Amino acid sequence: DDGGGGGMDLEECGTCGRKFNPTSMLKHAKVCAKVFQTKRKVMDSSKMRSEGTDNAKFLQESQLREKKEKAAAARRGVRPSPAGNEEVALTKKANWKAKSEEFRTAMRNSRKITEAQAK
Repeated sequence: DDGGGGGMDLEECGTCGRKFNPTSMLKHAKVCAKVFQTKRKVMDSSKMRSEGTDNAKFLQESQLREKKEKAAAARRGVRPSPAGNEEVALTKKANWKAKSEEFRTAMRNSRKITEAQAK
């Protein structure tokens, strides 16, 4: 015995490789082909969490600022330095600290706004 198939002849789906009885296979084939043809959007959990909050505006502004800075650097012809350069490491650290402080300030302001609205 092959493990409890009950003597049924099962057909394998060409798309996903699963096996179905012939009557179910007709319905599954249509659905399976539809599911595997479309590509899903990449989920951005930070975007989902911040949607509808004061933090969403902050994130959009910071993303726009980053894009502008990258474009300006590209126009000036500035290229990223090799990873071993100490100056690059220091600027990355400073950038991280600045972004972190910016984020923390935005969160504090958001809490103050929420508290004021609750009163």
